[in-house]
Amino acid sequence: MERIGFGKRLLAALIDGLFFFLLLMIIVMAGITGVTIGGGFIEMLTGMMSLMTTGSLLLPVIGILYNFIEGFTGASPGKMLLGIKIGNADGSQGNQALFLKRTAYKTLPSIIGLLAYYSAITAINTASSIASFIFIFGCLLAFGKNKQALHDIIFKSAVYRKSSLHG
Repeated sequence: MERIGFGKRLLAALIDGLFFFLLLMIIVMAGITGVTIGGGFIEMLTGMMSLMTTGSLLLPVIGILYNFIEGFTGASPGKMLLGIKIGNADGSQGNQALFLKRTAYKTLPSIIGLLAYYSAITAINTASSIASFIFIFGCLLAFGKNKQALHDIIFKSAVYRKSSLHG
């Protein structure tokens, strides 16, 4: 059974980035439209400033929640579109516990980054940088012959064509 390597996984991540961008644009446009209906120029500016302040917290939270689509389904929207899914390293179907643990690990740099952004604690900033470096390096491992990123190795998972997963 052939595992999916770095290239197709990167394409899925780029598709997810596009979907996420479109989702954010919809949320922002809905917020701006809600702010500007029936208000004057000053009310519109005040509402947009409030939206931007809320958005600085909302953006990373929405990003983290978007990542957990994969945690509940075994595939991000980008992976779904490409017909690929997370499974166990032996090629069998994964379960939700596997998907959630793997996604939590993958999302950890973003969560630490969010904490670092809203705190002045240097150690959290350093931890965020280290976690991000480890994650990026870990993704490059998918170039290897086993086509497993670090998070796959840790959780004994791999990415396959959805149709080829068994039992």
